[in-house]
Amino acid sequence: MKKLLNNNERYLITLLKNLIFAQEIEEKPENVSFEEVLRIAKEHSVANMVYYAILKLKNKPNREILSLWQHEYTVGQIKDTFQKREAGILKDEFEKNRIKNIFLKGIFLKKLYPKSDMRTMSDIDILILPEDRENCKNMLEKLGYSAKAYGVGREDIFLKKPAMNLEIHNNLFDESDKVCYNYFLDMSLMRKVKKLSEYSYDFSLEDHFIYNLVHTIRHFKSLGTGIKNVIDHWLYIKKLGDKLDWEYINRALRELNILEFHEKLYHLGEVWFEDKESNEVIENLGRYILDSGVYGKVENYGINKGAKELLFPSVDTMKEKFPILKEKEYLLPFCYVIRGIKILRVHGSDKVKRTLKSALFSSKTDVNKRKKFYKDIGLDKFV
Repeated sequence: MKKLLNNNERYLITLLKNLIFAQEIEEKPENVSFEEVLRIAKEHSVANMVYYAILKLKNKPNREILSLWQHEYTVGQIKDTFQKREAGILKDEFEKNRIKNIFLKGIFLKKLYPKSDMRTMSDIDILILPEDRENCKNMLEKLGYSAKAYGVGREDIFLKKPAMNLEIHNNLFDESDKVCYNYFLDMSLMRKVKKLSEYSYDFSLEDHFIYNLVHTIRHFKSLGTGIKNVIDHWLYIKKLGDKLDWEYINRALRELNILEFHEKLYHLGEVWFEDKESNEVIENLGRYILDSGVYGKVENYGINKGAKELLFPSVDTMKEKFPILKEKEYLLPFCYVIRGIKILRVHGSDKVKRTLKSALFSSKTDVNKRKKFYKDIGLDKFV
């Protein structure tokens, strides 16, 4: 039962299911548009994955649509090859420079998919220790990377042409994110890890699962998140579920107040990819995810955050963005102004206007509806 999916979305989900289970690819129904399926697939960064299914169809899209789809596939192939090669180089360089490291999220999740290029990622996320921050920057600059953002907050961003984007984390969560910061602190400091080599470490399968879910939720409760995260969560359990210590995982998810959401998200995967029975809550969860796209929507961010938090984040949050406030808190008003200017410069006036409009003019009914939605899916107590 997929009541709230339109015909194009339903067919996209079917193609993904056919691929994951290596089933015969279902031909396009009359009431489905290849052009629209491609648009939705691109919004959710699964177009290159779906191309594998398109190639097996007897009745393929017209030449123009097929060419656009092939472009998505080619870009995905090139990016995947380049990212994997670069990851290998980085691992060797971390060893040479004695920098402890853990590769996070996408690099790990790629292993769950039939082919690694099916699981796209916009950047490579790597955890290092805070004391290695400068050494890591020097190493990356020698490898041809330039710093887009460095020295403020818990992550530094490095770019390298033509398409490499690194996020170097010195902590998994901000200190102002108290619950997650405290829970993941031992992992952030690499106390609770397994050793792969002298300087390369990894989390347990259970801790990867917990961290990936929390990271998904953080996106979900800000801008929203897309189909890819549903596949990640569902596929992790299908592929590795028998190897996981579920007592450990469930205890952690209860502590973080996300056990119910985990169950709902997995149920959604079962509905989409295993044709399990659905219900209204699961249908609403699927609708929200499909409407969000891979990077979410600024309208979600506005209504989720609210005007006060959007315009005037907490002092603790501001101290992370502007370290000078730790000693000179009286500069807070000026930092709010500087923050606003930076946001305008990075995101542009249109996106900022849409976000503010959503935050300032969402009706009380809309806000209460969103709160009820979070309660229904088990995220009302997650902070």
